[in-house]
Amino acid sequence: EIEDVLTLHPGVLEAAAVGVRDERSGEAVKADLHLGYQIRTDVLEVFLRNPQTGEWLSDTPEGRLIATTLAVALRDVIADRLGIASSEMGFGYRLDRDLDTRQGRSVIQLFDEASGGAGFVLTGLNKIALLLGKTLERLHCPVNCENVCSHCLASQDSRVEREELDRKLALQWLSKSQLVEHLVALSG
Repeated sequence: EIEDVLTLHPGVLEAAAVGVRDERSGEAVKADLHLGYQIRTDVLEVFLRNPQTGEWLSDTPEGRLIATTLAVALRDVIADRLGIASSEMGFGYRLDRDLDTRQGRSVIQLFDEASGGAGFVLTGLNKIALLLGKTLERLHCPVNCENVCSHCLASQDSRVEREELDRKLALQWLSKSQLVEHLVALSG
C-alpha cells in the first residue's frame, strides 16, 4: 500500500517499503525510491560495416565524427522524405562492441523527439539502402563547401557545431566502403 502511494508521484519510477528496527518505536517503515522520469520513444540504430573489409564503423574519434555526420545527414534525409522539420528527430551515436570479434564500433542513433514516439525514424527501417543512398547524395554539397554549409548539412535547426561534423570524411567512408552499392545489390 505504501509503495502504491509513493509511485503516484510522477518523479518516482519505483518504490519499495520494508519494516526496519527502530530504537524508539520498535519498528519503522523505510522506503527505497528510484527517482527519475521515464520517457519512451522510437529509436533507429544503424550499425555500419564495410562490406569490403568486414570492419565496423570504428569507435575511434574519427569513427565518432563520421557517425555524427552520417546521423545528421540521415536524419535530414528522413525529414525531407516525410516533409517534417529535422528538429522533430534527434541524433547521436553510442559506442558498442561486437560480441564475436570484440571490435569497438560507433552505432548511429536516430530518435523521435516526441515523447511516446511519433514513428518518424521507424519509416527508415525498411528503406535503409535507399536512405543511405540519399545520405550519400546529401554529402555531395552542391556548392562544394569546405566542410558543412546551409546547402548540405548545416540546417537552421541543427544543434550540432560545425566542428562536430566532417562531410568529406563521412563521404570518403561511404564511398570507399561501397556500402550503398552493396546494400542496393542485396535488395535488388
